[in-house]
Amino acid sequence: MVRRKQGMALVIVLLISAVMVVLGMCFLGKRSTQLRTAQFEAESAQAYEAAAAGMESARVKLLKDDHFPPVGESDQKIFSYTENVYDIDGTTLVGYYQVTVDSTWLAKPYQALRVVSTGLVIRTGQVVGQRTLMGELDLRDGSPTQYRFVNWQDLGSL
Repeated sequence: MVRRKQGMALVIVLLISAVMVVLGMCFLGKRSTQLRTAQFEAESAQAYEAAAAGMESARVKLLKDDHFPPVGESDQKIFSYTENVYDIDGTTLVGYYQVTVDSTWLAKPYQALRVVSTGLVIRTGQVVGQRTLMGELDLRDGSPTQYRFVNWQDLGSL
């Protein structure tokens, strides 16, 4: 009889151990998903900031340069450029932004420029985060110090 009780105790301990292992695996799987989600959110936030830097770059270029965007052929309405984004140390490349300035609505009565900026975050040579912003600059006041975004949209991420 004692041997039978010892056998049952062993079976119960093995079952409890199996349940604990399954619960542990579920917990670790959930934590792994949470870590990936947090990393995606951080990269998306960095890409948003890079895109916002591109928007501000275009606005400042308009304020400081009377010939921005450069005039090409008469039917050329879109101008694009790309600039790198560095970490606070000034040497570590974080990513870059691509800015497109559309002057289709520059003539009266609209007098507006559409600016689209895409921020990209790079890790080990691959794009890991991307965010696109679009805004329209109101140029009707005539004074460059009054240039402001009147319509701002976050077009999403990768």
